[in-house]
Parts: sequence; structure tokens; C-alpha cells
Amino acid sequence: MLKIIGHHLCPYVQRVVILMLEKDIAYQRIDIDLDNKPEWLLQYSPTAKVPLMITADDKVLFESQVICEYLDEISVGSLQPLDSFEKARHKAWGEFGTQMLNLIAKTIYQDSDKAAFEHSIQRLKQQLSIVEGEHSGGNYFSGKVFHLTDAIYASLFRYFSLLQKIVNSQILAQMPKLSVWQQHLSERKSVQAAVPSEYETQLIAFISNKPSYLAQRLSADTA
Repeated sequence: MLKIIGHHLCPYVQRVVILMLEKDIAYQRIDIDLDNKPEWLLQYSPTAKVPLMITADDKVLFESQVICEYLDEISVGSLQPLDSFEKARHKAWGEFGTQMLNLIAKTIYQDSDKAAFEHSIQRLKQQLSIVEGEHSGGNYFSGKVFHLTDAIYASLFRYFSLLQKIVNSQILAQMPKLSVWQQHLSERKSVQAAVPSEYETQLIAFISNKPSYLAQRLSADTA
């Protein structure tokens, strides 16, 4: 059986798990503590990051996009468009979503004051407004069919309910297509099952010990 080495909150692990659930691929998930990584992790991955996939015969892949593409290729059907241009287009917009995840990470780990945090949130909104213009207007990115690109954005949107408590506004305000998209993704079983049932509580606990303005605000709000 395939093993997925991950972290219970990691958005990059989520996209792999969502794909595996969508395609009914059997796997064993092993979550590790990223603040206390096991010594064996570096033996399997030169990046010492998650997700990491280990096959039944001990072959290893790292990097979430590589893992997703491999799993998609070896299983029945595809979570990527069949048309070559559309497939490439989805990859491009998926990468754009990953760049926004990097902005989220910046708010968690680096933005030490309110001004830096608000600047990151403003950049996030600007980039989301670009996606609003590209979105099909359907339930998912390109219409009625769920693709890997949707899994990427599902892991991004999951942060918004927490961030909105700090900024006191809806991140997707005036973005009706993305608002509908977020709602449909949040209701999808694979998206729900990719994280623990106490996800937001655990996310708050994870962020609260980081040296950031967001951590300070969360700690103050939960004190």
C-alpha cells in the first residue's frame, strides 16, 4: 500500500489526499511533527519536506505536484483536462494558487506587524480578483467537473474563515464566482476528509506559537 508522509495541517499534503480520495486510491497516511522532524525523513527526501510518497516496494517521490501527477497517471480516469492546452492552462493557474499559499505562509511565519500583515492580505485579494476574472462561473474552476486545480484552491480557501476573523471582512467580497466556488469546494467530501475534524482549532494552536502578527492576534483573541 502507498504511504503518504505528511502533516495534519499542510495544504500541500491536502491536495495529494484529495486526489487519492477522489480516485479511490488506497493509502496509509503518516503525519509527522514538522517542528520535530524524524531523522529518517531526510533519508527519503532531500528537501525534508512533506508530502512524501513511499510505494509498497520502497520507491519514493517528493513534491506535491509531482506526486499528484504520478498518481493521476497510474489510476483510472484523470483529474486533469484531456485537451493539452487546457491541461497546461490548469497547471498555470494551479501554480498561481500555490503562489497565494506562499502569501498565506508569509502571514503565518514572517509578517511581524499589522502593516506587513495587511499588505499581504491586500496582495492576496488582488491576486484572487485576477482568478475571479479567469473563473468559468460554474461550480468549479472550469465548469461542472472537479479537477486537480480545484483541489489546490480548496486548500487555499480553507484558511479564509480564520483570516477573516482578523481582518474583519470577507476576503472574497465582490468576487461572486469565487464565493460560489469556495462554497462548492467546502461541501465536497474529499475536501472535508483531507483534514482533521478539529482543523481550525488545531490551526490556531499551530499558528499561535509563531513570531507573527497573526499569531499575536490569535493568542489575544483566544486568551
